[in-house]
This record gives sequence, C-alpha cells and structure tokens, in this order.
Amino acid sequence: NSPLKRQPPLNLIKISGIAEDSKGNVWMGSFGSDAPLICLTKGGLWKTFDIGTSEVRDITIDNQDRKWMILQTGGVLVFDEGKNIDASFDDKLITITTKNGLLTNEVLSIKADELGYVWIGTNQKGLSEYDGHTFKKYTKSDGLTYSSISGITEDNDKHIWLGTEGGGVYVLEKGQFKNMR
Repeated sequence: NSPLKRQPPLNLIKISGIAEDSKGNVWMGSFGSDAPLICLTKGGLWKTFDIGTSEVRDITIDNQDRKWMILQTGGVLVFDEGKNIDASFDDKLITITTKNGLLTNEVLSIKADELGYVWIGTNQKGLSEYDGHTFKKYTKSDGLTYSSISGITEDNDKHIWLGTEGGGVYVLEKGQFKNMR
C-alpha cells in the first residue's frame, strides 16, 4: 500500500529527506515524484500531500510539527497539516525566500532544533536562523569564513554544528562560531 513509486529512467525510489514528528509519524520527501510529501503514520497508514511542487530536497520538523522542506527551485516550503491529517481544508503552505528574509534562495541544508529555531544553511551566503518571527543572519563577519553550509545538527548540549564546503566544521557556542577544522 506504499505510495513510494519507482521513477524512470533508472527505476529508482528517491527519498530526499526523512524526519519524525512529535506524534511518531514519519515524513518523507520524494524528489521528482507525483507524491513529493509522504507520511507513514504511527498507526501504519500511508498519506500523501499535494504541496504544489515535486522539487523537495530535504525535510526537517520544528517543535510545532511544521514540515520545513528545501526546494530545488529555491527557498524553503513550510507545510502544516493542521489538526486533522486526513482533511486538506486546514492544511497550510508557506514559501520562504529572500523576500521573507532568507540570505539567498540557494538552500543546502536545514535543521529545526529542540528550542524551536530553524537553521537554514545556504550556498555561499552563510546561515539563517528563524526564531518563529524573524530571521537572524550569520555570515563571514560572524566568523563563518566558509559560507556554504552543507550540513547542520544539534548536539546534546544544544550547540549548533555546521558542516561547510571547504572550511570543515564550525560550532556555535554562546553566540560565536568556532572553527573545529
């Protein structure tokens, strides 16, 4: 009963991102698929969602269970299925781009931390931190000497770690970036 389908020409199933929400549902991005956002509920049911694009590259879920997806075409798409996963009438979609405060629409990585902040790594422009209302920007002037952020994670001490393309690893401690090489 899975909606995961093989895609031509290589006959592959392409999962471009995967994350679990607070209810135990597993959400998947399926790049290039006619079902680009898929959910396997905790109860074992498959659900698909029409989000208006098949260009989902990665996914993270914030502390309000909103799904944040990197778009191949640029920017980030935020999806909230509302109170009823089976009803589309309360679904909400928002596209976030430079018009909303992103450093650039070329997004490489994304991570929602346990405090509810969403960290968005960009191609050659640095890092955006979304606090639920506004974006804070981190660039070379904040100590990010390499500004293409290819990976983001949070450790058990709530520090944000960044993998970069060319500069190794950075950790954010007390508002400052430290290059760990």
